[in-house]
Amino acid sequence: MNRNIVVERLKQTPLEEDKLEIVERKGLGHPDYICDAILDS
Repeated sequence: MNRNIVVERLKQTPLEEDKLEIVERKGLGHPDYICDAILDS
């Protein structure tokens, strides 16, 4: 099988070196949380 995979160098400051990180928090009933919990189990 031929796969079209491209790897590129990051052209921005890595998150661990950045001075600001914005995080979205989701509660227990949020659909994304439910899907993530199912996949993690």
